[in-house]
Amino acid sequence: MNPRRLAGPAARVALLLVGSAIVAHAQAATGTRIGAAASGTGRPADARPAPARPARPALPPLTLDSLATDHIPRGFIAARDVNSLTRLRHEVETAANQFRRYIGEFPPPIRIAAVGDIDPARLRASGDIDFVVTDWPEPSKPGQPPSGASITERIARWDLEAWERAKGTGTPPEGRSRLTPDWFASAIGGLATPPAEQTRRLTWMRAHLDQRIPIPQLLPMTRPTEGAAAQAALDTHPGPSPPIRVLVPSNGAVRMKPSHRTERRAGAAAAAAEEKAQLFDDESLSFATFLAAREDERFLGLWYEIVLKGQPQSAAFNIAKTMLSSPEVLEKEWLSWLKETDPKSGQ
Repeated sequence: MNPRRLAGPAARVALLLVGSAIVAHAQAATGTRIGAAASGTGRPADARPAPARPARPALPPLTLDSLATDHIPRGFIAARDVNSLTRLRHEVETAANQFRRYIGEFPPPIRIAAVGDIDPARLRASGDIDFVVTDWPEPSKPGQPPSGASITERIARWDLEAWERAKGTGTPPEGRSRLTPDWFASAIGGLATPPAEQTRRLTWMRAHLDQRIPIPQLLPMTRPTEGAAAQAALDTHPGPSPPIRVLVPSNGAVRMKPSHRTERRAGAAAAAAEEKAQLFDDESLSFATFLAAREDERFLGLWYEIVLKGQPQSAAFNIAKTMLSSPEVLEKEWLSWLKETDPKSGQ
């Protein structure tokens, strides 16, 4: 397919209106990997399934001809309009530049579409997009400029995923599907955020050191997922959103809305899950910033090369010139660095 950069305004507006209407009540997605397999869930054996809802009318695939598109050095981008496309280009280039700063090379080109609340499944038929962003850019209110929200963190993570596919030669550790440790993916994403945001996260980490994850535990850890605890609290038998409870009285399964007490419990669980994910991300960013400052910025890229060959993280840390590779020693050095660089300390 050879998509045109801009389609006719009337056709594009019509398609966007239809796409927005069909997903108005769908669960929001922050970023969708095209081609990702959906997870399946089951019902109890003695529960009769609830009556099926009428199927929504199928919409035709959303072709790239209806979007604003552009080929850039870092890949291919598509958006709802030219203004969004310009903003997306800036986000992609910023993430790629930060990636190169720490990894040493630009990431492989990736193909991203920012389509607002349009159903990402409608782009699958094109086969020309790797990632779809459905919550950015945020719509501006009348009389106000567009939101300045950044998605460089997400793009940097996708860059890292593409890099691993291109450069990874080892076998992931047992129980994991990727060679890249979760803390490193969080760190590279954080290093792609604006400087003010990085400073805010480091400040937050200093204020929550008593809650820190020990570095020996952080290195092999799986990143906590926001909302997972809330979903578990609401849903006895996980299934499609919105979550439901399935009761099995004598007359079969009954679908019931969660009680107010359950919703409050889910809200508290969601807040706790979000804080765990924030702690993981901010500590990962802080630890990577320490490594880059203590060694040099290219240390992260050299470390990553060893990990992508299937070597353990402990072996990769052996290349450090100023500190021992023991995780316990690294934690002590990291804590000392945090205190030395604390603006409140006068250093």
